Amino acid sequence: MKEWKAFWIWQPTTDPAQPNTYVYFRHVFDWTRRGEAWLRVSADTYYQLFLNGEWVGWGPPMTEPCWKQFDTYDVASRLRPGRNVIAAVVYHYGNGPENIAGYSFQPSRGGFLCQLNGSGDDVVVISDTHWKTLQSPAWLRQVPKIDRMTYMEVFDAGREPAGWLNADFDDSAWPHAERVTINPLVAQWNWNPSPSTVYPWIMLEERSIPYFERRRVETGRLLYAAEVLQRAEPGAWKHRGL
Repeated sequence: MKEWKAFWIWQPTTDPAQPNTYVYFRHVFDWTRRGEAWLRVSADTYYQLFLNGEWVGWGPPMTEPCWKQFDTYDVASRLRPGRNVIAAVVYHYGNGPENIAGYSFQPSRGGFLCQLNGSGDDVVVISDTHWKTLQSPAWLRQVPKIDRMTYMEVFDAGREPAGWLNADFDDSAWPHAERVTINPLVAQWNWNPSPSTVYPWIMLEERSIPYFERRRVETGRLLYAAEVLQRAEPGAWKHRGL
């Protein structure tokens, strides 16, 4: 790929650094070409990518925000003539006022980047304000952490919009995505001597480690089942010498 034409986008919000936030993105387009098709994508913090309802991949690798990595997928065999839809769930870990003890090294904010190139590097789809977006109602935000870095994940499948991964889903009530621009959270990164045209994640680099794999593993046997009967109070671990 010669250059990025896509824009970093996010949901309309007054707090783009809101912690523990899951956001849906989707874009419907027509595919009339033959030959190659390469989908490049990145996010802050993580994405799960889907094409025509099928899972494509998960990423990107964890990096310092100003040297964000992107992933590349060969999707030629997944596209079909006519209407197609790219969809993603993007999770932002957060480093805002609510998450002062977030233990992240650099301030950041939520963002999603996606570009589809055809044969000859022809740009077919870019992430921009034509995409639709929605903060997921299925993931509960206000949950405790299971360690200093990781939030507990509570997902209610009954609250996820049915069929949102499909091209014929009615997203007319969803707001349009907004382009990410420079803001005080990331202004300190402008010192970089070779800035990308894509802000605020200044240096975009190709994935440097192998891709994640997802495969089905059959269970052996259930050893035991249990439940938590008492919720620990915040900071209780300090009184146990941990």
